[in-house]
Amino acid sequence: MIGQNRFISQVKELIDNNSFPLFSIIVGKAGIGKKTACKEVSKILKCECIVWGNKIDEIRELKQLMENQTEEIVYCIPDYEDMSIGARNSILKMCEEPPQKAHIILTSCSKDIIIPTILSRGVVFELDGYTEEELQEIEAIEAAENNWYDEEIDYDEYESYY
Repeated sequence: MIGQNRFISQVKELIDNNSFPLFSIIVGKAGIGKKTACKEVSKILKCECIVWGNKIDEIRELKQLMENQTEEIVYCIPDYEDMSIGARNSILKMCEEPPQKAHIILTSCSKDIIIPTILSRGVVFELDGYTEEELQEIEAIEAAENNWYDEEIDYDEYESYY
């Protein structure tokens, strides 16, 4: 993962102290890499990461699935801001007593829109904006993966990620 050194340090410290939470929230601007951050957590925990849906039926299905879970798994539930009130209430019930082997990570573009009861149930990680050098590194990787080396990159287009 490029950048986000503060986030990675926080996660590693919690894991080293055997205190990484069963419920946490990753907050950051749209496109900053919240799902990638969830996947990074699973790498550090040495377990699988599953990006789950955020509709009410999907949240209810996840709750049932986790009841029988025997292996440690990170469940990423993206885009709190797009969830219905019913789905948000289901998340609230789930985060009050998450199963022992499930690490539930909720993502959101803003901490301010999350109801205080949910915020109080987990650890909030706020992702940092990227430096210009980090954006250049990300662009170089994307260019290599997509074979578009000849294009001129307009870094002003990525201003919202700073």
